[in-house]
Amino acid sequence: MTSPRTQLSIFLAVNGFLAVFPMGAGWFRFMATDPDLNWSSRFRINSRHVDTLRRGRVFFGGDAAHVHSPAGGQGMNAGVQDVVNLSWKQAMVLRGHAVPALVDT
Repeated sequence: MTSPRTQLSIFLAVNGFLAVFPMGAGWFRFMATDPDLNWSSRFRINSRHVDTLRRGRVFFGGDAAHVHSPAGGQGMNAGVQDVVNLSWKQAMVLRGHAVPALVDT
């Protein structure tokens, strides 16, 4: 039985073609024509995060706490949300309206 992981696939269009060559172990080689293509590069999606957002008196947020793909702005949005979330919690604790353990949530 053939599958996209083991067979050559070619897609034709009016302006050119795309060929996908399986290389094994989940790797593929792409060959394409595009009259408007001026530059191309390899792109890898990274997604990592720390085990805890606090280590003693140090808080981690944004890129220091997690790494996301730049597609969609998730990394920047998550970093801003980290700061907003930590800020209101710290303000509550400093004003005596919450227990210090709140900043660990």
